Amino acid sequence: ISAVGSPAIAGAYALCANIANKTLAGVAALTSFALPHASGLTVRGDRAQMASFLHALDRGVIVLVAPILLPGVLLSEPFLTLWLRENSTRELVTVFRILWVAFALNAFSVPIGSILAAHGNTGLAARFAWLTVLIVIGSILLLVPSWGAPGAAVAMLLGMATSPVFNLVARRTLALPAPEGRLRFWSGMALGVAAQAIVLGLWHGSVSSWLLFVAAGTSTVATFYVVRAIFGRLSPEEARVLEALALRLRRNVLP
Repeated sequence: ISAVGSPAIAGAYALCANIANKTLAGVAALTSFALPHASGLTVRGDRAQMASFLHALDRGVIVLVAPILLPGVLLSEPFLTLWLRENSTRELVTVFRILWVAFALNAFSVPIGSILAAHGNTGLAARFAWLTVLIVIGSILLLVPSWGAPGAAVAMLLGMATSPVFNLVARRTLALPAPEGRLRFWSGMALGVAAQAIVLGLWHGSVSSWLLFVAAGTSTVATFYVVRAIFGRLSPEEARVLEALALRLRRNVLP
C-alpha cells in the first residue's frame, strides 16, 4: 500500500484494520478447540456427530458476529470522532466500515475451515488462501493509486469475498447433511437485525460522548438477543445458555 500509494495511506489503512480485524481474531480464538475435537470425530468416523458439531459452530459464530455488524458500521463515525477528534475524516470512516464488513465475512468461514482441516483436506483451504492473496495484491495495485486508503479497503473486501465461496465449496466437498430449522434460524437473524436498525435509528445523531457510545452499542446488541428471545427465535445453543443462567440464578440469587 505504501509503495503504490503513500505512507500516509498505509497508516490510515493500518489504523482501521487493526481494530476491524478483531472480529476475525476473536472468532479464531473462541473456536480454537474446534480442530482437535473435529479430528477426534474424524478418527471415529462419526459423520452425524461431525455435522452436528459444524452446525453448532456455525450458529455460534453467526450469533456472535451478526449482532455487531450493523452497530460497527453505523456507529463507526461517532467512534472515530470521539477517539481521533479533529483527525477523524469521512475517508477514515469509509475505510473502517469497509474493513469491518470484510473481516466479518472471513470470520464466518472459520468453523468450516477447522472441520476441513480435521479431515486432512488442507489443499482446498491453501488454494483459496492463495486466491485471496492474489486478489488483494492485484486490487491494491489497481485501486490504491486512484482511490487511496478506501481503495486498499475495497481490495481487502474483494479478497475476503472469496470466503463465502470457500464456505460453499468446502461444504460440498465434505458432503455433510444440511442442518434442520434453517428457515427458523435465519428468520430470527433477520428479525434481530431489523430490530437493531430501529434502535440505531433512534440513536442517530445523539452519540456525543463515550458514555452514550457505550449505551448505544450495548442497547443495540442486547436488542438483537432480546427480540429473538421474545419471538422464540434463539438458536439451540443460546437456549441452553439461557436455561443454564436461569438455573444458576434460581440457585444462587433467588430465595
